[in-house]
Amino acid sequence: MAPTHRTQATDLLRALRRPLSNVSYHVRVLAECRAINLVRTRPARGSVQHFYRSTVEAPWALQVLGLGESDRSGTGEKPDGAPT
Repeated sequence: MAPTHRTQATDLLRALRRPLSNVSYHVRVLAECRAINLVRTRPARGSVQHFYRSTVEAPWALQVLGLGESDRSGTGEKPDGAPT
């Protein structure tokens, strides 16, 4: 995952090149397992965007996921509040 970015099903869809239904299902599973937390929602084009943050803290898991400390905000916004 790229540093300090929003994480939502459509971002994963593009990165993984998998059907939205599969990605959405796995996002729900990760949320149920508490591996990710819902950070916020935002209305967009007649739908609602959901933004998540990883709750993974184990250093080995962060390394496997390609996440560093600066990559974990997951809020989908730059410090000035603009979308990333």
